[in-house]
Formats: sequence, C-alpha cells, structure tokens
Amino acid sequence: MEQIPIHLLNAFMVFNDSQNITKAAEILGITQPALSKQLKALEAKFPQPIFSTQGRRKILTFFGRDLQNRIKGQIGNIQESIQESLLLHSDMKQVKIRVSGRQGVLDRISKKLEFQGTLIFNESSNQQVIDDLLCMRAEIGIAHDFPNSFNLVAKPLFKEEFKLVIPKKFLLKSKKYGKSLFEELKLSPCIGFKAEDEILNQLCTDNSISKSQLQMSRITSNYSSVAKMVDAGFGWAVIPSYLEVDLKRNWSIPVPLEVLTSRKFSILYRHEFSKTPWFNDIIKEIKGIFGS
Repeated sequence: MEQIPIHLLNAFMVFNDSQNITKAAEILGITQPALSKQLKALEAKFPQPIFSTQGRRKILTFFGRDLQNRIKGQIGNIQESIQESLLLHSDMKQVKIRVSGRQGVLDRISKKLEFQGTLIFNESSNQQVIDDLLCMRAEIGIAHDFPNSFNLVAKPLFKEEFKLVIPKKFLLKSKKYGKSLFEELKLSPCIGFKAEDEILNQLCTDNSISKSQLQMSRITSNYSSVAKMVDAGFGWAVIPSYLEVDLKRNWSIPVPLEVLTSRKFSILYRHEFSKTPWFNDIIKEIKGIFGS
C-alpha cells in the first residue's frame, strides 16, 4: 500500500474531532472545499469507505472509527513533537550552536559572545569548515575560502594580516622588515605553520632567500601553538596579527601589506537560518567583535 500523506490524516482527525466542516477548515487554515477535497483524497487511498452519510452529516463507518482510534495517538505524538521543535528553536537558551573555524579565530570570539544558549567550538581547516556546514555538522563557520554553494551565505568578516614575532634572545634589537632582518633570522631556529608554510615561503621569496636556508626547529598546524612556542623561546615565526605574544620577551614586526596577498575571512552559514531572529543576532555579534 502506498504511503498516505500526513496532511490528509491530520485533516481526517481534525474533522472528526470537530464534527463540523466549517470549524475544521478554520482550524486547518484552509477553505471548506479544500478540506472536502482532502477527505475525498484520503478515502480514495483505502479499499473501503471511511465515511457514510446520516442525513446531511458525514459519519464514520466501522472501518473509519477503527482507523481513527488507531492513529489518534500517533497524530497527537507528531503534533506534540512539532510543538517541542518549535519551542526549542524559538528559545535560544535551549539551542546548541556549533561554530567551526581556525583555533586562533575561535579564540577571538569564544570569550566575547553573549549567546544565551550553548556554543560548541570545533577547530577546523578552511575546507573542513565548508564541509562541516554543507554536511550540517556546524551552524556557523569562519573561513577564508569562499564556498561554491548556493546553500551557504558568506558575509565579510576581516582581512588577515601577519607579523614576525622573534624572541629577544635571538635578536638584540628590533629591526624593520627587510633582507637585513632575514639574513639574521637565518641563524636562529624557526617555527613553521604546516610543512608547506605558504606565508613563510612568500616572505623568503620576497627577501631573496631559500626556505631551505632556514633552521626549521618545529612545525605545527595550529597558529595558536606557533605563538605559544615563540613565547616559550623555541624560535621565531610569522603569525596572524590578531594573535598575541609576550612583548616583554619578543619583538613584533609587522609584515607590509604589499608583501602578501591579504586573505579575506568570511562568516558562513546556511540560508535557512536567515529568517531566525536570534541567529541573526549571533551573526551581528560576531561581526561586531571583528569590527565589520
């Protein structure tokens, strides 16, 4: 037997509970002719009638009464579940929002958001952020790759800038960014972001040295970890400008904007959240943290 649409069963139950087609149509928010059409469509799904007539009134057949008794509890449970879901997503205190992004970026917002529900932060690479959103493993993502999907909204958040951070024990006094600085840095241990550190590669090219000339002492895939290693004195590194280091122990030298192609980060989310007021408030709050 084919599946019976839930709206036809719901019309059947509402009509039987009210015993008045006018009142039932009002409850369902449809016209009387539309309700009559739905009841006929439902009856056509069964091999025997569910209604008979008594004067001008529709009454249930024996089969119709048995059907009503069997599905009454089930329909009630469905309606209750719908109400529970509506309540959950209208009351943000009961909502859990998963935020996916680079750890350093998540650290910038984790302590500042005032969302009344539960926030779950998941460290992810840029491509993982987009995959998390498309596969519904996250509700909000922050990444510098623009998604090639009509399912996602992308709002500009911030431009990423970089700085060289150098423990003072490796460099007696601060210097301006340039070849002279890199000639000195070749003599000190370096901490890299991933095996292929694209930013570090660009800086080496800009200063006419080979990355192979650097003394790579440690490599990690987390910029926050890079910053902590610099603070611990393990070596110098190039890190995003928003990450903080101990300026009493380290030099901080900005990388000129023209040296690197500035990466633009966006806040990403699925289109269906656009009509949810409290969700839009979270997006505005995050954008405010980044000054966008």
